[in-house]
Amino acid sequence: MEIFKRLLRLARPYMARFLVAMGCMLAVGACTSGLAFLVKPALDGIFFNRDAATLKWIPIAVVVIYFIKGACNYSQTILMSYIGLRIIADLRNRLYRQIQMQSLAFFTKNPTGILMSRITNDVGFIQGAAVSYTHLTLPTIYSV
Repeated sequence: MEIFKRLLRLARPYMARFLVAMGCMLAVGACTSGLAFLVKPALDGIFFNRDAATLKWIPIAVVVIYFIKGACNYSQTILMSYIGLRIIADLRNRLYRQIQMQSLAFFTKNPTGILMSRITNDVGFIQGAAVSYTHLTLPTIYSV
């Protein structure tokens, strides 16, 4: 839990973008619901009432809703990827500054290869977790 809190502190500067991405997720969910909502008027108007006007506006509404859904889905994906990559870049910069401030005795005790391997692998694990979370978990939230 402590590691999660530390990662949230790193994400704090990107809160505005995160809120916009959340708004896009809500819009995608609303568009999905809107498409389901259009089924009843389409069936009633076109097949039961034989209304030609319904036949004209339902396809336009479906295209508009799919366009909005696609734009919001794209925006959400781009924003979440940007946030994840910026957090990793910030973490790498902090790590680099911390390594630069170490004494020579630190580098004598810890071989450079091991330090480089730990830095690369640890940040890589965090990046992998951020990418998996962004691409696997978030789409399931708004597809309910």
